Amino acid sequence: MSIRDDVIEFLQSKQVQLMERYALLEEIQGEYPGLYSLCQREMDRVDWNAERIRRKIFELEESD
Repeated sequence: MSIRDDVIEFLQSKQVQLMERYALLEEIQGEYPGLYSLCQREMDRVDWNAERIRRKIFELEESD
């Protein structure tokens, strides 16, 4: 396994963690409507980070 493959695997695991966090925030947002704004900001941040990871994975996979 090359270093590039290791990096892709690591990034994919981080992306999964971020999406799990996003799902948890969605649950909290539904259970506690008073926290909607706070949860939404955090969800936006998590989504932005996950998108950056998706783009980097794509770049690495296409660099063959």
